[in-house]
Amino acid sequence: MIHPSHHDPARPGARTTSGSSERRSRVRQLVLAGFALALVVANLPVPLAGQEPDSSAVIPLDEIEVTVLRTPILLGEVPFAVSVLGTSALTRGKAGLSIEEALQGLPGVQVQNRYNSAVGERISIRGFGARSQFGVRGVTVLVDGIPATLPDGQSTLDHLDLGTLGRVEALRGPGSSAYGNGAGGVLRFETRRAADQPFRPELSVVTGDNGMTRLQAAASGVSGESEYLLSASRFKYEGFRRNPVADDGSVFGEARKLHLNGQLRSPLADGELVVTANLANLDGDNPGSINDSLLAVGDRRAHRGNIFQGTNKQVTQGQLGVRWTGTAAAGEADLSAWGLFRNLDNPIPPAVIDLKRNAGGVRGALRGQAGEAEQFSWNFGGEYALQRDDRQNHGNDGGERSDLRLDQLENVRTLAFFGQGDLRMGERARLVGGVRYDRLDFSVEDAFLSNGDDSGDRLMDAISPSLGLHVAATPSMGLFANVGTSFESPTTTELANDPSGRGGFNPELNPQRSLSLEVGTRGVSDNTFAYEFSVFRTSITDALVPIEVPDIDRTFYANAGSASHRGFEAAFTLAPGGRASLRATYSYTDAVFDDYVVDGNDYGGNQIPGLAPHRAEAIASLRVPGGFWAGNWELRAAHVSALPVNDRNTAETDAYQLLDARYESDPQSAFGALDVAVVMGITNIFDTLYTASVVVNAFGGRFHEPGPGRSFYFGTRWGVP
Repeated sequence: MIHPSHHDPARPGARTTSGSSERRSRVRQLVLAGFALALVVANLPVPLAGQEPDSSAVIPLDEIEVTVLRTPILLGEVPFAVSVLGTSALTRGKAGLSIEEALQGLPGVQVQNRYNSAVGERISIRGFGARSQFGVRGVTVLVDGIPATLPDGQSTLDHLDLGTLGRVEALRGPGSSAYGNGAGGVLRFETRRAADQPFRPELSVVTGDNGMTRLQAAASGVSGESEYLLSASRFKYEGFRRNPVADDGSVFGEARKLHLNGQLRSPLADGELVVTANLANLDGDNPGSINDSLLAVGDRRAHRGNIFQGTNKQVTQGQLGVRWTGTAAAGEADLSAWGLFRNLDNPIPPAVIDLKRNAGGVRGALRGQAGEAEQFSWNFGGEYALQRDDRQNHGNDGGERSDLRLDQLENVRTLAFFGQGDLRMGERARLVGGVRYDRLDFSVEDAFLSNGDDSGDRLMDAISPSLGLHVAATPSMGLFANVGTSFESPTTTELANDPSGRGGFNPELNPQRSLSLEVGTRGVSDNTFAYEFSVFRTSITDALVPIEVPDIDRTFYANAGSASHRGFEAAFTLAPGGRASLRATYSYTDAVFDDYVVDGNDYGGNQIPGLAPHRAEAIASLRVPGGFWAGNWELRAAHVSALPVNDRNTAETDAYQLLDARYESDPQSAFGALDVAVVMGITNIFDTLYTASVVVNAFGGRFHEPGPGRSFYFGTRWGVP
């Protein structure tokens, strides 16, 4: 529920009796969750079995190599906050419902799952991306080395195949020397490698509550010196948001997805060529958000206006990426090219958006080593990318197009140059520094001339340096510190959404810029305990914030004067022995407006809405080695604190706790030549009523996008051993 916050002088700290009862109930739930986690970990004293090389497992850090900084570095020597999840952490025992499910357990990474495929999950790192009303903003995303973040800074993950994920690296904090626009943080996804045999078919079937069905067929293998992976998946989700217009108990919020994904790896010219292709088709209803009074009585209905206006998203996207890495005359070359098309039909309450997008780019980098014992590594290169959006906005007449209101071609051209140096200073210290220059040229050609010609262009550029130092204080503990800058441009959609209603680009909307400082430590102890702790502060100027204009049910954007994010993150993995492990994270983010005045209202000192200041998560795993229930059992507990939902800080959500359980059996031989594994799970075990995501500054107080109640899923995975 939303209550007046402590910043409201009229009702300071006001709470209802019902709210107090709910809080006591949630405290009992949290105690039970903590007891269950402790019970799982404390009763298993057998040595830990071998684990995959990811930071969620308890293994020496010097065995994990990360590439999210564009230069391969061992995790134990990285002077930035970086986390890694391997295949088991991403997919084991999970239904494949959403990216939020895959990214559980990453410190500093907040994923608000809207359970709304028409807008997707909101992903933020240290507060960057929290303002996004659709897609991913403020976070740079790569899939198999190919950008999922477009030249204007917008990322879409409709093409990400959750069933074939093999690894994700998360860089928290300054990353602009490697990535540029929008790099408040970086997520680097990689497809799992093919099976080490000529041909291995796989089939996965998962079904669950709320009409969820996920089917996936994959084949992978090795042919000569090449390896391949092909995958096709179909996902359907009917949803849980009640349709208040119908009298038959039906729901509104259905989603259908189809994914085709393929990857080929082959040796070529003293290197390796990787070709990745995918095609995605999505059709999803948008049930919208609800107000405090509906959530208070547990009414998770869809918004009537969204139903009457047929709000949904239909999108088809195809992408092709080619990457070659290999030896060159002066070192090792990394060359890539990519292209995509995206066709979008998107009825929203005030309009029907018809967008046809084409984008592509090339990147080239050369890296090498120099000096005695090759203690200095260098990496430099450049990027060029294009984006062309053919945008038409029509009036919305019950979900159908009416009069044409906007017709324009939007172009983005980006050019970047970058360089990075990695210097080993003796046996214990490592200095990594870089600088990047980005130039973004936005232009618009107005074809809707009845209200004047709004054609024009916007030029934005930035130089983004960063510097990080890592010192090995002991053989098992390292200290790191870094400083860096980043910038984030408005997207074409944000520039085109002008509250005045005119065409072209909003001339008053500017990119935000930031300066970040961070210090931290990480290490291991006796190969049974691994930890990372970091403290950060980021100062932001011209912060981009979402606003909603009264009587116009649509999100626009403006610049706040300045803002600051500060906080700390802690993560540890514990294996007291044997077949049990516990992975826990805690993130604290204090994000405030320093200078922000709107319509004579001074919001300086207020919390930035949409961010939970406190977020904690614990995942306990138990490996049962034999018998009927052989496999891996996991119990996950999460706590999310209350968060403000508007710039005035007059309302906030309730804090909540969730408890999930999941299981995946060991493959058992069946039907002769097939192995079968069972997958099952329960989410939101205590059937908690909570706000999964918020619409910041929503008109009419419709801040809530509720999460589902207790839900079950069950499935099987079939494969050739």
